[in-house]
Amino acid sequence: MSIFDLVKKETEAGAPAGIIYGMPGVGKTTFAASAPNCLIIDCEGGADNVVCERTPTLHSWAEIHDWLTAVESGEHDYKVIAIDSVDMLLRRLEEDVTGAQEDAGRTLNKSHGGYGNGKSVYKNRVYTQLIPLLNRIKDRGIAVLLIAHMHQVEILDSEGIKINKIGPNLPEDFQETFVSWAGFVCVAQIIGGERVLLTEGTEMLIAKNRFDMPELVPMTWKGFVGNMNFKKAAKKAKTTKKETE
Repeated sequence: MSIFDLVKKETEAGAPAGIIYGMPGVGKTTFAASAPNCLIIDCEGGADNVVCERTPTLHSWAEIHDWLTAVESGEHDYKVIAIDSVDMLLRRLEEDVTGAQEDAGRTLNKSHGGYGNGKSVYKNRVYTQLIPLLNRIKDRGIAVLLIAHMHQVEILDSEGIKINKIGPNLPEDFQETFVSWAGFVCVAQIIGGERVLLTEGTEMLIAKNRFDMPELVPMTWKGFVGNMNFKKAAKKAKTTKKETE
């Protein structure tokens, strides 16, 4: 068989992967738990009061990595994983890079010989270890939800002017990276007493909607996935790939 026989001609959306963020107590973890066959990767102990299948609270990057690797390559029936929260996951990864769990005085600027070398190591770990691992899980047909807290972020507009936006609480160096990686970035809100997901961004709010969902969708897994247009998502993914080549 020629290697060219592996060329794909049809569009593929694959399993959905993205970010759900919002204020504490809005129901982000409960939303994830409403997905059938979902495993909560509990990085901060926030799932204790939610009826769900979850890992023990994971206190180190090594523990988190072991669970993600098991999801990627082990035998199980899970169709969705929810990392709760990606904020804490990235903090644990930073601690692993700096050794801060053994010495609280170690920082990205001081570790790996100083001069900011720790920041480079941290970025490399995200780009070469974490994101590829999430992609391999997604390629296995498992949906990936990154749960994040809400945060005010500073970004550059098209004219290079700094503006403040509400977005997921991610390190500044990785905000654009994870938003670009995500097929959706949705904001969990309570409107008129109903929990909903906002799928469209504004000048003041970061959101993303590659799946052509309505602006507001019910904050249940059935309502969320039921409003996804996977064919359009595949076309958008293909167009995005061409634009970046």
